Amino acid sequence: MILKDVVQLSNSIEECKNKMYELVKSKDFSNIEVIKIGQQLDIKIAMLQKIINKRHLH
Repeated sequence: MILKDVVQLSNSIEECKNKMYELVKSKDFSNIEVIKIGQQLDIKIAMLQKIINKRHLH
């Protein structure tokens, strides 16, 4: 179950990174869409780090 969650989250992070990369090609880093995707990316990365840290503690 945890492995499936990690894989899904990793895929979602990769999708966010790609969206942000493509968006930045045509818009500025201060664009609200870029900022929102960046915030989503931060949340997802933090979630992945929590999962990884929990696994290392046990």
